[in-house]
Amino acid sequence: MINVVFGLDDNFAKHCGATIVSILDNHKMDTENDKIHFFILGNLSQDNKNKFLELKKIQNFEMDFIGIDINEFRGLPVLKFISLATYNRLLIPELLPENVEKAIYLDCDIIVKKDISLLWNINVKEHLIAAVSDNYGYFNAGVLMFNIKALREFDFYNKWKEYVKHNEVVWVDQDILNAVLAGRVLYIPPNWNLPYGTLLKKGKYYNRKYLKTFISFSYIIHFSASDKPWHALCPHPLKKYYFKYAFMTPWKNEIKQYSAFIVSIEFIKKLFKYWLAHPIFFIKPKFWQRLNEKGYLMAIF
Repeated sequence: MINVVFGLDDNFAKHCGATIVSILDNHKMDTENDKIHFFILGNLSQDNKNKFLELKKIQNFEMDFIGIDINEFRGLPVLKFISLATYNRLLIPELLPENVEKAIYLDCDIIVKKDISLLWNINVKEHLIAAVSDNYGYFNAGVLMFNIKALREFDFYNKWKEYVKHNEVVWVDQDILNAVLAGRVLYIPPNWNLPYGTLLKKGKYYNRKYLKTFISFSYIIHFSASDKPWHALCPHPLKKYYFKYAFMTPWKNEIKQYSAFIVSIEFIKKLFKYWLAHPIFFIKPKFWQRLNEKGYLMAIF
């Protein structure tokens, strides 16, 4: 059984649905050992729970919903585009059943392009966690492999609780995980969690020259920046992968209506503001060149 964990609230249920569909669509289940067991950590409505279970039409799986006591995170900071639910993953060793010794954790702004079993089969026995490192040894917490058995023996729960009492936390649970688990991390290939800036040219806009290479190299697409595919005029060139799988979920009508309306309104507003500042912009060659480079007129879906 392959254990996959998500931490979320009702606001992210629809997006988590897209992530799960991408996993199921790319996973080959030959035997019962290949079946995926999803653990959803968060306080969800019954309607969203029922919609998650509808995804069994794509491929059979097991799913458990585990409620969270939000008082566990009282006093911890949140960011503008990150909810308190981001801390849910810190409770994974405590809340998962005793017989679960290993689990993959994924953020809900992720699309999986490869068979999840390839990640599951990475040996993490000598470490507490597996993750993708940046150039400075700091790892992004969006894709993690938890060695749950070892984390329980390590007393991870009490260690992170003690850490937040005496240290400033900026990048929410990611800072906590990096600090508490330092020296006990297995760094895995970057294919599993490429950084947001990989496709950026001079840190400003996406470089289409390397887009095909990026697509073939990435096993997971992680929309880790504040602009998500479901936000108006998100410039990410791979957002079509999100919509491909989101439209296969029970939330598809909600997502279609939201994205089409918001993107249309926001585009008109931005175009009007630009016209007020640059009334003859359309006859300037450099305008069309910049527009093509930044990709703001890419297809919505």
